[in-house]
Amino acid sequence: MNNIKFEYLKDPEVFQINRLNAHSDHIYYTPYMKYEDLRILQNGNFKFFYAKNLNEVKQDFYKEGFDDKDWDLIKVPGHIQLLGYGNPQYVNTMYPWDGIEDIKPPNIPSEFNPVGLYAYEFDLPKGFQKDAAFICFEGVESAFYLWLNGEFIGYSEDTFTPSEFDLSSFIKEKGNRLCIMVVRFSSGSWLEDQDFFRFSGIFRDVYLYTTPKIHIYDMFVKPEVLEDLKKAELKCEFEIVNKENLNGFIYFKLYDENNTLIKVSEKLKVSKNVTLNASLDNINLWNAEIPYLYKLIVEICDDKGETIEIVEQKIGFRRFEMKDKLMLLNGKRIVFKGVNRHEFNARYGRNISKEDILWDIKCMKKNNINAVRTSHYPNQKELYSLCDEYGIYVIDEANIETHGTWSFIKDLKYENIVPCDNEVWKGAVIDRGNSMVQRDKNHPSILIWSCGNESFGGKVLYDLSNFYRNTDNSRLVHYEGVANDRRYNDTSDMESRMYLKPQHIKEYLENNPEKPYISCEYAHSMGNACGNLEKYTKLADEYSMYQGGFIWDFIDQAIYNKDPNGEEYLATGGDFFDRPNDAYFCGNGLVFADRKESPKMKEVKFAYRDVEIFCDENYITIINKNNWLNTDKYEFHFELLENGLIIKKGKFLLDLNPQSRKTLDLPCAIPDKNCEYILTVSMCLKEDEIWEKAGYELSFGQGVVKKAVFKEIVEKSSNVICGNENIGFKMKNSSCLYFKPIGKLNSIKSNNKEFILSEIKPDFWRAPIDNDLGNKNTYKWAKWKIASLYAFKTKEKLEDSKLYVTYDLNIDKQIQCEFLYEFMYENKFSLTFTLENSGELIDMPAFGFSFEMPSFFSNVKWYGRGPFETYQDRKHGAKIGIYENKVADNYTDYLNPQECGNKTDLRFIEITDNEGSGLRIFSEDLFECSVLPYTSHEIESAHHKNNLPKQSKTVVHVCKKKCGVGGDDAWGAPVHPEYLVNLEGKMSFKVYFEVN
Repeated sequence: MNNIKFEYLKDPEVFQINRLNAHSDHIYYTPYMKYEDLRILQNGNFKFFYAKNLNEVKQDFYKEGFDDKDWDLIKVPGHIQLLGYGNPQYVNTMYPWDGIEDIKPPNIPSEFNPVGLYAYEFDLPKGFQKDAAFICFEGVESAFYLWLNGEFIGYSEDTFTPSEFDLSSFIKEKGNRLCIMVVRFSSGSWLEDQDFFRFSGIFRDVYLYTTPKIHIYDMFVKPEVLEDLKKAELKCEFEIVNKENLNGFIYFKLYDENNTLIKVSEKLKVSKNVTLNASLDNINLWNAEIPYLYKLIVEICDDKGETIEIVEQKIGFRRFEMKDKLMLLNGKRIVFKGVNRHEFNARYGRNISKEDILWDIKCMKKNNINAVRTSHYPNQKELYSLCDEYGIYVIDEANIETHGTWSFIKDLKYENIVPCDNEVWKGAVIDRGNSMVQRDKNHPSILIWSCGNESFGGKVLYDLSNFYRNTDNSRLVHYEGVANDRRYNDTSDMESRMYLKPQHIKEYLENNPEKPYISCEYAHSMGNACGNLEKYTKLADEYSMYQGGFIWDFIDQAIYNKDPNGEEYLATGGDFFDRPNDAYFCGNGLVFADRKESPKMKEVKFAYRDVEIFCDENYITIINKNNWLNTDKYEFHFELLENGLIIKKGKFLLDLNPQSRKTLDLPCAIPDKNCEYILTVSMCLKEDEIWEKAGYELSFGQGVVKKAVFKEIVEKSSNVICGNENIGFKMKNSSCLYFKPIGKLNSIKSNNKEFILSEIKPDFWRAPIDNDLGNKNTYKWAKWKIASLYAFKTKEKLEDSKLYVTYDLNIDKQIQCEFLYEFMYENKFSLTFTLENSGELIDMPAFGFSFEMPSFFSNVKWYGRGPFETYQDRKHGAKIGIYENKVADNYTDYLNPQECGNKTDLRFIEITDNEGSGLRIFSEDLFECSVLPYTSHEIESAHHKNNLPKQSKTVVHVCKKKCGVGGDDAWGAPVHPEYLVNLEGKMSFKVYFEVN
């Protein structure tokens, strides 16, 4: 090819030229060469030239003799945009060129279409034969051309599956020059409109490989479990390449997990296609709870019996089927406790490491996550092997999403949707599905093939679903988009919907459904979210046809960047001058972009627990919801708290079969004292697992087994000093000062140390969370921000040591707001806050008050839920106890600074300096509080954490109740009614301050 054929890029029917057929990913080696010797990584520094578009491409760069000595060096693998060329761009549903160039499918941008030219030289590796030299690109975004020594080798699209080529015709022993042209946007980009950062480049491994003279090119292992679940037929189909037509035979050996040989197959003569079969009895079945794997060793020998090639594959026996409208694994109804997962690293984008993948899998296991959907493309192959080994169910999803061709278009017509019924896209769509299936088909963890994501419906995707079924009948097929186009309802074997609210899921389940239901995306975890998660997970107990779901999503997509002051921060859409962009919408992770778990993950861990524990004043109830695991694998620990302090602890074992429950007596006597007693029972690993050490807690239950009777505080009144503009209250070792012109308490002092920087004032505001913005709560609640900032005193009344202060909130004359202070001699005072509404029901972000303390009051201690932040609709995963931390620790670093650090079910909270001086706030009733280095208004105004002011104060916000965070979705779903703060009639709460 003398001239580069750019026309490939915009022809949807040209998605590969000379690419080798997709095949299984399996380990092979010879008696003389290890797998690593037959597969040589080419990662490293490549020569590189960046062109802004196709017009700037040096069209002779691949020819022999081309001078590239002035070119840059670029790291491979890696994204071009993260290595100094162009900008990463984050968009969700719209295409990256939206509003920049007016194009329709399958055309591509002409000006906005960067190109990367790569070149590198290599010698034929030791042990490679010239007639068996191949190259594999595991991932290139989005299309690329390949040349070797000036000769055109091939072309490929599909970012997320391997592209392999035969180099044998043009390779030399020494001095080979390989050239790659990577184009950011091709016709294939219309199929890749996922909600993620848009990059380009060679971002996964590149390697040269060779094969023995007789080579297993493709292998399909079919461990077919019979209906009795005890016997199996192992069927292995092989495609063999034998260029020299050598005589030989093939057979396999099967080993159990103890490496004991349990089966040897017959020996068959080598031919192009060979099938080996074996029958087995008393098999161990694979499932996520007990991921039992066998080792399959396949050998090819020549006619003299000398081994030519050995193939090694871990396999699992499992039977997955749809039966009586339920998805059954090994005869048991399964529930997916899943997450959607983008591949992402905060420094390297989707060029993630093997260590990243392993961390993710271990994190899932530790948090009771049993399933992952590879949203929305095939992942690196290492993920699947780890899911096999660790026990994670997988929905493997093809690299197909065309959201921007239909979702926001008025007068929608089928002919304008990609792919819909348009046969011109069929080849590329089937090719993407085939590339995924052929590579991943031997992994037992994959239960479901997915046709992609948010690509509407139509015949082409229906054809893909049938391709899956005809290729592999051991799995089911998923596609959520049939909900938008019921013409081809059979595209999906299960009903799969996104972000349906719990009540709407119930409506489906209660109306004689034809298919079981999964929530392929739910509980949109953007920013401070994941409220009312248990409303979804409880559906699995209430309805057998509800079989779980996949939270959106696992990890934040954010990239380290530096601000003008050189400070590093995690950047989102728009921070790279990328236009258009979708800003913070990439921040939906249960895990932050730096791979630290967010507080949301604790709620997920609790909601997804497989063994439930309940404690009350009489009994402990334990429910084993596993399908296969007995609780004898674990040990149970208990702690009895007296007013938050451990007074008794111990442990016990329990033999409880799967899908059963047991009620136990309390493990210890409860003292007869006027104290609060709380019993906590935890289930922990008895022995080490590959993902965590013995002693790790997987589940807990907690209950108040005896309540304390609150004794009303009746103490001698403080001394009162009435000045012209101030009212002073003198206590034993402390004093307070009320400043009449502003109508607020603005001094609390002890031992000449001032405890507060700003006055105590009504505060109904919280820094808006992403869900508040999405459901327009900020608009509805705006008046409460004004009330918090500008409430002013209308009257005050002093009766002995009681001070009544009435405020006008400038919201509605029917709303009355009053503070009642009562000062006591023993360094205590109380504050009763009353809000009365004689008008219509009004809800608010929070009902409370706030004040600021000097920053040296940096220590926090509390008796309530912790140690992480909690909210009324996201607190089940937190235990009640006594906790301590620093003020700065309470700030949660969401990508978009927002409300955070709240503590619920408080009995008391203390804010002190390093000498122990400070305030203790307590109440007869449970209350909430946050203690942060910033005001809610400062947090609200910051674009990222680096925009927040330096810590100069401690901000205390005490509430009777704060609104829940919600999280059914982030673009309109309201907080559930029971978690709102409704002002209906009269609201009042009373707290005590103790000055130390």
